[in-house]
Amino acid sequence: MNKVWQTRLTQQFPPTIPIIGAPMAGVSGAHLAFATTKTGALGSIAAGHYVTDNSAHNLDLEVQEYYRLFDHNGHKTTSATTEATQPPLMVGFICHSTFNSEEGWNRVENFMKRYKPQVVQYFSPALVAKKQTTPLTTTTTTTTVDDASFNNNIELAHKYGCKVMAQVGTEEEARKVLDAGTDCIIAQGTEAGGHGCRYDVGSGTLALASRIVTLVRGNTEGKKEKYSSTCSWRYCKWSWISSCVGTWM
Repeated sequence: MNKVWQTRLTQQFPPTIPIIGAPMAGVSGAHLAFATTKTGALGSIAAGHYVTDNSAHNLDLEVQEYYRLFDHNGHKTTSATTEATQPPLMVGFICHSTFNSEEGWNRVENFMKRYKPQVVQYFSPALVAKKQTTPLTTTTTTTTVDDASFNNNIELAHKYGCKVMAQVGTEEEARKVLDAGTDCIIAQGTEAGGHGCRYDVGSGTLALASRIVTLVRGNTEGKKEKYSSTCSWRYCKWSWISSCVGTWM
């Protein structure tokens, strides 16, 4: 008989066992995501630097192949499936490049609107404000979608019912994504490396994870009363802390 896992991760997110496959560009494609997800964990597809129409096309192909592997017969969108039968989809975005232009925001929103992934992972950095974008110098065929009803990339994901895993390397970054309403935090310690690693101001994973847990609980530096009255993240239900050295639930 298979063990039934009851953790905050499995209660709030799609997997039935508390394991997440990281979205690594060039590695985390449809087949690895499928192999991970079919075990009960949550696989992911890496969008990486999602900056051109070609990268958007390649991600479309990976998502379609992912669904095909789940016997969805190559559906081009998820509109032909129901929430009950659709396999969970998680996609990771490198944000400093992906959200660097108005075309980039439109490209991501088109993807969200078309596929409605259950989860996205944002990193390098995890939070980007909409007002920070600048135009690209190259032309693009990306279609502009709905008028913006969001102020940052986390709100964009929530607009389409997608939960957000925000990868941060400092306590200050954690504060910002919590204020923005992230559903989950990944603590990136300096020993983990990777995109967005903050060697200059970051710290080891265990120390960073401990401080983030304190933030989520609203007990940081004796300012519980202040935060409980001014910050919505005071009520964040849970925090998932992960790195190369393990996971805290």
